[in-house]
Amino acid sequence: MTLPNVPAARDSVSRIPESLAATLGSPDAWDAVVPVPEGTAIQTADDLLSFLRDHATGVLVARELPLIRKAWELASIGHSRELIELDPKDAVGICETRFLQASRNVGRRQLGKLRPLRDHRVVQRYAAAVDSGIAAGRHEVVFGLALAVFGLPLRQGLLHYSSRTLAGFAQRVPTSSRLTDAEKEGVVAALLESLPASVNTFIGESSPLVVA
Repeated sequence: MTLPNVPAARDSVSRIPESLAATLGSPDAWDAVVPVPEGTAIQTADDLLSFLRDHATGVLVARELPLIRKAWELASIGHSRELIELDPKDAVGICETRFLQASRNVGRRQLGKLRPLRDHRVVQRYAAAVDSGIAAGRHEVVFGLALAVFGLPLRQGLLHYSSRTLAGFAQRVPTSSRLTDAEKEGVVAALLESLPASVNTFIGESSPLVVA
């Protein structure tokens, strides 16, 4: 299943140049950090929509977006020590060991694309902490760091991350053979249409971070 051609989906990523989008994370990278759900295959489009909404609420909004935002804030003001403390090697709060390892693998791969920025003090100190095992190198923290490094607005980055994550998750959910690709794409489209409002709510409608 491919990312549907929906205005909301296009708007969320169209202003990020392809070269930066690759650094921030490709769909292939996202697949590695989306755990395969266990249990009975989902039978209907409504059930799939409910399942993905639960994931968006319980994981994406509850854990991942706050971590990205905090990393972006710390990196934007040059607080490398606090950024490293945000990403401890034991990564308390992530229950699935396999997910944590995948997150580290993707995060370190993406961090490798920032390492050539020798003059960026926060990048080099964080990279050194990852190399020494002090910091875990989780993909959400690296993503927030990359947003700050390239001067991308937080809202724009969160939309990019959320759309890729939800699309990748939808591809990996076990579903009945009766649920067509067109139905799956429709579910993802519905979720993507609601993303801008959800992200605005997350960062606060009146915040200066809410930009078009």
